[in-house]
Amino acid sequence: MNTDEMIQMNNQLREKLTPKNREYYEKMLLYLRSSPVPQHQTEELLLEWLEHLLEAEKQGKTALEVFGPDPQEYCEEVVEAMPERGWASLGKEILFIAWLGLTWTFLVHGVLGITFQLVGEWWEIPFREGYGPDQLSLLFVVQILWLFFFIQWVFHHFRKTAFSEEEKDVRQNLKLGFISAIGLGLVWLLEFWLDRWLSLPTIPLSPVMSIILWAVFYSVYRLWIRKLDF
Repeated sequence: MNTDEMIQMNNQLREKLTPKNREYYEKMLLYLRSSPVPQHQTEELLLEWLEHLLEAEKQGKTALEVFGPDPQEYCEEVVEAMPERGWASLGKEILFIAWLGLTWTFLVHGVLGITFQLVGEWWEIPFREGYGPDQLSLLFVVQILWLFFFIQWVFHHFRKTAFSEEEKDVRQNLKLGFISAIGLGLVWLLEFWLDRWLSLPTIPLSPVMSIILWAVFYSVYRLWIRKLDF
């Protein structure tokens, strides 16, 4: 059974839990999925826990009786006992994030390029010298790096708040959104500074070609990249 199949089975079986047991289990699920454990092993373990909990429910037991009163300590001990991710797993994660970043870079560049070309028929849009809507700045490298570190930070945030009583509180969501917005704003400022004062090289790429590349990259993502186990 591959990872996608295990995730789908987990989603289906989870609905059979009682509301209280499901809430308990889903906190453990959130913690484990955001931990630095290989994805396939994570889903195998989560499915094993779920099946064990469903069997316990038939005997009238609760998740508290099965896993104990401190699910966070239980999960931390399990994660510490599991093998750390190897270089192959890290490489797959980097490939996944880089591919996803390139996919949306091509889409944004294509849509904005076509929009600028259409709007340019009515009024002139100021671009820096040597740059236009038919060129792609190498700043997308900065965007992909930011995406990688942002995802790692989100995982860290989920692990930290998975068992918090306020995990679903509006304040937690606002805090996550506020920090994300600040991070994105700082990246935009950095990109503006780099592009304005350093005049980074550009790649000749028409908006139409960007859309075509987006379609190709998105198709490969759907067929292969999203199924990578890391």
